[in-house]
Amino acid sequence: LTKVNHANAVFGLMLSSVLRETKLLGKYFGADYVLLMEVLLRGRFHELPEHLFMRRDHARNSRRLPRNEIAVWWDSSRKSIYKFIQSKLVTEQFLAINRASLGWYEKGLCFAQISRWVVRQVKAKGGRYKATLKQRLQLPGAQTER
Repeated sequence: LTKVNHANAVFGLMLSSVLRETKLLGKYFGADYVLLMEVLLRGRFHELPEHLFMRRDHARNSRRLPRNEIAVWWDSSRKSIYKFIQSKLVTEQFLAINRASLGWYEKGLCFAQISRWVVRQVKAKGGRYKATLKQRLQLPGAQTER
């Protein structure tokens, strides 16, 4: 799932017995990825090569919303308690791995994979913050808009 860009498979056909073992689709950013992860952790997953799902792409698509609106899009009844919307996603991924019927070694591999993803995200976010700060402070080496 670390290479998944869109979680279209969440709209696919799944065994209800497997879905009953999951927490289903939560009300938070990335809940579709966590549901797919829970299904995958419970066994084989087969994707048909046919194009059976048409993704709607429009200006108010949730993936195009500003980050501060995404959490509200998922659950409009309340604002998220998480400052960074991906915090809830990562927390739920760790909980899903912990709930899975895997041995300690397999769980460790899963935890390590999610941890590597988190480190990459933090580094990328740090780089963006650093570039923004340089531009605002007009430090030597800062890129200027043309």
